[in-house]
Amino acid sequence: MWRLLPWLAFILTLSNASLLRIPMHKIPTVRTTLKEVGTEVHQVRLRYTSSFYDGSPEPLSNYMDAQYYGEITIGKPPQKFNVVFDTGSSNLWIPSKKCHYTNIACLLHNKYDSKKSQTYKQNGTEFAIRYGSGSLSGFLSTDVVTLAGIDIKDQTFAEAMSEPGLAFVAAKFDGILGMAYERIAVDGVKPPFNNMYDQGLISQKIFSFYLNRDPQANLGGEMILGGSDPEHYEGDFTYVPVDRQAYWQFKMDKPSYVYVSQFGKTICISGFMGIDIPPPNGPLWILGDVFIGRFYTEFDMENNRVGFAIAK
Repeated sequence: MWRLLPWLAFILTLSNASLLRIPMHKIPTVRTTLKEVGTEVHQVRLRYTSSFYDGSPEPLSNYMDAQYYGEITIGKPPQKFNVVFDTGSSNLWIPSKKCHYTNIACLLHNKYDSKKSQTYKQNGTEFAIRYGSGSLSGFLSTDVVTLAGIDIKDQTFAEAMSEPGLAFVAAKFDGILGMAYERIAVDGVKPPFNNMYDQGLISQKIFSFYLNRDPQANLGGEMILGGSDPEHYEGDFTYVPVDRQAYWQFKMDKPSYVYVSQFGKTICISGFMGIDIPPPNGPLWILGDVFIGRFYTEFDMENNRVGFAIAK
């Protein structure tokens, strides 16, 4: 029996080695950021309209509430960007070098310069995502996008020319990388995570988040591509099925929480603080970083489910 233990340890080591890891970094708390830019929580709630339930592919995220970001690169030679990995949208966008000088948010952040990339491919299709403060607009381009040191070839993304609201000016991140289902991607663009799987860069269509809630820690956590890491959780996962393959949305079948009825829905969004949405668009809960910090969360596109386990 004891002779099997070294082999078991070896197998676990190989399994963990196949996972791709992206370090996550913290930025100031949500409420601090909102106060700094003069935005109140009720404006976030206003983002959720009835179009959320009518099958509209419009992304529902309000990115003012993101607290964790990681680094990616685009092009060859690589250009670095800090992005929020957001499970409430499906597109990748970053500021464009071609943005107008009046676009303050663009001027204050890292910008993609297609002229400096040897692997850039022109697309030019107009792109827009609507927010409560206006529409983020730009155009599509294609290039090599690198996550966790792995190149995703021919990845289409948006170069942002106009970024609405003061929140983008104050943000510590440059852009957004959507991790939701392809169904809600603007302009039908295949998300980077889907491309990774299709190109054989990961073996499982699963990603997971570990968020470090220690305020003194330098590392904010990890996003893991291709599976989950047992080093970050204990016990087994409890899975709930996704009831609409667009957002990471699932039903709460039991009235376990005061603000969620038997027929309520919950969306698990990594880029959001936790808030509740009242009727008529609710009852709806959004589980954000506070919840994910307590529960290691696995997003499983292969089996269309979300898994929760106690975080270590």
